[in-house]
Amino acid sequence: SGMSGMGGMGGGAKRPAPEEYRLALSLEDLFAGCRKKLKVTRRVHATAKTPEDAQAEAQRANGAVAMREIEEVIEVDVKPGWKAGTKLTFAAKGSEQPGQPGKSADLVVVIDEKPHAVFKRDGDDLMYGCAITLRQALCGFKLTFRGVDGEDVVAQPATGEVTSPGATVRVKERGMPSRKRPGGRGDVIVKVDRVDFPKRATEAQRAGFKELLSGAK
Repeated sequence: SGMSGMGGMGGGAKRPAPEEYRLALSLEDLFAGCRKKLKVTRRVHATAKTPEDAQAEAQRANGAVAMREIEEVIEVDVKPGWKAGTKLTFAAKGSEQPGQPGKSADLVVVIDEKPHAVFKRDGDDLMYGCAITLRQALCGFKLTFRGVDGEDVVAQPATGEVTSPGATVRVKERGMPSRKRPGGRGDVIVKVDRVDFPKRATEAQRAGFKELLSGAK
């Protein structure tokens, strides 16, 4: 327990500022929704039960009042599709103001998003960066990777399309749950970060490229 100076004594004291806790969640947790337990530490009056008790105690102890720390567990019910920055307020679950027994601050839990190994989130969409070979850029490609829902995502450009660096392929309704469209989801957007060229080509390959590309604009 510790001693704290008395601040803003009296019945009309303002409610203390909310206390903030941050809760970091994986994309998978934010996709599916989950229930998380969060351990919080609160400072409360050690003995005083009323402001009058606290005032009497402070007069005996040079303006200080005894406080102690208690640990509590709060449950956070995370809804599918929540974004980083989502805030939940738990009324009067924070610390008491010295001299104001029973007057606890609110506790605000702010949702953070853990970095993901595969995806970057953009609203309800999930971005997936990749590199392809020159052959794939010219002849087409098919990428298969695990989605945030645990199912395979298959991305394929339109037939006959040549893929440049920076091009994107959109896979509809495979992103995060939409809070605005119940039952709807964002998209997975595959972005081709770079096209890897072969290091060298034989004379025969070069002749083949010339013939192949002679009609290209």
